[in-house]
Amino acid sequence: MKFLSKFPGLAKDQLQIREILSSGQRFLIISRNEGLGDLLFAIAHSWLYCKKTGRTLIIDLADSRYLEDKEENAASVLIRFPTHYDGVRILTPHRFSWNLRTVLASTPLVRMMFQFHPPLFAYFQAVMRIFRIPIRNQRLYTENEEKREKSLIKTGKNPWQKFIFFRGCHWEHRAEIAGFLRAVAPAQDLSNRLDSLVQSLGGSFIGIHVCYYDSKLPNSRHSKHWSDFQSSIDEICKRIANARKIAGRELPIFLATDSPQVVLALSQHHPAIVTLGKTFADPAKAELHYSNVLDKGKDAILEMFALCHSEVLIRFPQSRSWFSDLAASRCATVIDE
Repeated sequence: MKFLSKFPGLAKDQLQIREILSSGQRFLIISRNEGLGDLLFAIAHSWLYCKKTGRTLIIDLADSRYLEDKEENAASVLIRFPTHYDGVRILTPHRFSWNLRTVLASTPLVRMMFQFHPPLFAYFQAVMRIFRIPIRNQRLYTENEEKREKSLIKTGKNPWQKFIFFRGCHWEHRAEIAGFLRAVAPAQDLSNRLDSLVQSLGGSFIGIHVCYYDSKLPNSRHSKHWSDFQSSIDEICKRIANARKIAGRELPIFLATDSPQVVLALSQHHPAIVTLGKTFADPAKAELHYSNVLDKGKDAILEMFALCHSEVLIRFPQSRSWFSDLAASRCATVIDE
């Protein structure tokens, strides 16, 4: 169509969008932009809902804080999900364009506009951009939306709409999502790096995840555990000694943390401790996953999945973090109190 040459993005997306729209299936789209551990649990609960209802799961992690190209889907670039798991079909488009997001997130009328009158849809898109009208997954996530999602996951009710959307992270059904979480892996290029890292640690090691929280940040559930930095470091060292006692032998130590101060302090007690040579954000400005993390996504994935191979996993503080929940669900021995 000659008109579409004026909108190359629209022409490029037509085939993919039409395939989804013409499908007789119904879909659940999970769209969220948070820390990696949070994202995995949000996706796992979305999968659980699809298992109960027979819907196909579409994972939209575009516009990710971890990727410079905002149309790239982190669910394809950083993480590898099964295409089918326990009866649920899972789609992770490599790219999630503005067109694709608008069509899927809009009303049936807009989807019909795309299918039968592309020029009108293109002008509709232009108006949305000019007036900065947010599509569904860009709007503020409300308490009512969260309650609705929790209710749907619990009851398995299946609304009539072809597309429904989840944007929240839930934690209530851990036992039911454990199998799905075990089927998740890093993207292939990262899997090769992960294998090399685990082999360099001898295959058996103590994994430590330390979530640092600077006293200059707003009060949170982590704050009280870092009121005295040295006391916190001493507590972690006690847990390392306990982990070695449980293992019954000296094991290498792998540390994943968001703080260079923690790396330095623990290295003074355990000089052979292994960490990734990553860059850190200023801990006094924000937690790492709320900082500029464009160059940190792959390192975070490596750390997250390396912790899953721990013979003994240590988590600090007791308030924990979503980041090491995946490892806690896979490791036989976890020390977190």
